[in-house]
Amino acid sequence: YARESKTAVIIGAGPIGLETAAALTKLKLKVTIIEALPRLLPRQLDTAAAGLMKKELEEKFGFSFFLNSQCQEITGNGKATGVLLATGQVIPGDLIIVSAGIRPKLDLAKAIGLKTERGIAVDEHMETSRSGIYAAGDVAEFNGMVYGLWPAAQQQGEVAGVNMAGGKQEYGGTVPSNALSILGINVMSAGDIDVEGKHQGLVKEDKANYTYRKYVVSNDILIGTVLLNDIRGGGEIMGAIRQKKNVLPYKDAILQDSFDFKSLS
Repeated sequence: YARESKTAVIIGAGPIGLETAAALTKLKLKVTIIEALPRLLPRQLDTAAAGLMKKELEEKFGFSFFLNSQCQEITGNGKATGVLLATGQVIPGDLIIVSAGIRPKLDLAKAIGLKTERGIAVDEHMETSRSGIYAAGDVAEFNGMVYGLWPAAQQQGEVAGVNMAGGKQEYGGTVPSNALSILGINVMSAGDIDVEGKHQGLVKEDKANYTYRKYVVSNDILIGTVLLNDIRGGGEIMGAIRQKKNVLPYKDAILQDSFDFKSLS
């Protein structure tokens, strides 16, 4: 279908939406991306990094973005012709792809009286509000968080399975992490990316080369990172976040190109 199309509209600027847009760009389609939140990759990038990546995608690959935009309907009669925004503007598109994330299906849980919020509420044993019933993966909400990530689903499923079989295992949360490459633009992020600026951020940005490195520190502990187009030491950095590494001795050096990331191990 894409080969017969000239324009595409992607609803959702998360990893899958951008990867799909990149694939369609390689097929010579003109791509427009609509995102309800004010930045692309909202779970992976802070405002500065997202702005830098947006600029690179626009300047190098001709992407168009409508951020902070709400979709009202897909237009057309029998065949899509575009997307109508809440502002009344119609974005033309021969091909419309929705990549708008996950939403837990809660009908069964509600029907049997389980506690639900955005997902099915679970405790550290992955047990729901009713004894003997467990939930894990994209449907489960732990400490107010629906992770929507494969590693979290894996860990939660293991804990639920062990406890259902009579064992005793606890889940303490998952450090979210992502690594992706879109048209040669490399992104890595992990932990708390601190969009609101509540913690100390050690930042190095090179707008001319579209590179950005950020280390989020709380009480001298490394709790998050955002790396764009300069992902050196990514594995060691993510390991340090999981280990709650004290980075006080490295604060003055960690942004230097000569820094040895093995020292974080």
